[in-house]
Amino acid sequence: MNISKPLPLFMAFVGLLFASCGPNGPDLDPISISGTILCYNGAPMEGVNIQVTNDPNGQIETTTDANGYFIIEDLVSDLDYSIKVFYFDGSLLDDQDQEMLKDYITFGATNLDDLQLLMLDFDLSGTNSLQAIYAEVEDLILNTVSTPWRFATSDYEAPSPTNPTGTGQTDNFNVIAPQSDVVIDMIGVKMGDLNGSSCN
Repeated sequence: MNISKPLPLFMAFVGLLFASCGPNGPDLDPISISGTILCYNGAPMEGVNIQVTNDPNGQIETTTDANGYFIIEDLVSDLDYSIKVFYFDGSLLDDQDQEMLKDYITFGATNLDDLQLLMLDFDLSGTNSLQAIYAEVEDLILNTVSTPWRFATSDYEAPSPTNPTGTGQTDNFNVIAPQSDVVIDMIGVKMGDLNGSSCN
């Protein structure tokens, strides 16, 4: 009587199992990175450029829609990602901004909120130094220079008037080995735009 041996069938099953696995175990589902970017006054920011790097497929870019929303899909999970945000509108500061800048130089940080403090970090040093503001303010007062935009996570807080970097991330956002979809909501501020008029 012939009895078939189960070994070939078992080995075929093991081969199929390993074929469905990556080098570190079963393949993980792809993830996405998404979020909404609002301006300082709460209005959605359209046309903001989002750049994600450290994906095996290279650098991936997208822009926010009319609602300030962006999403980048089909990213490999369990990798570290760096996210950069860019926006330039060419607008100039208005008269009220210029007066508020003069007051800050004269009297210091009076009645400014955390995001306004971030607007004063002109040299990106993480401090609000009058020296840096003096270096920029002449052109700003003459209204000849369009200042850049900066972006912070929606949970941004400045620990003190002289430390605008605060908690949360600003400008460059790092996502460490995500296993599932990531949402990063941000707020955009224009340097020196203390009254938020550039959001209009």
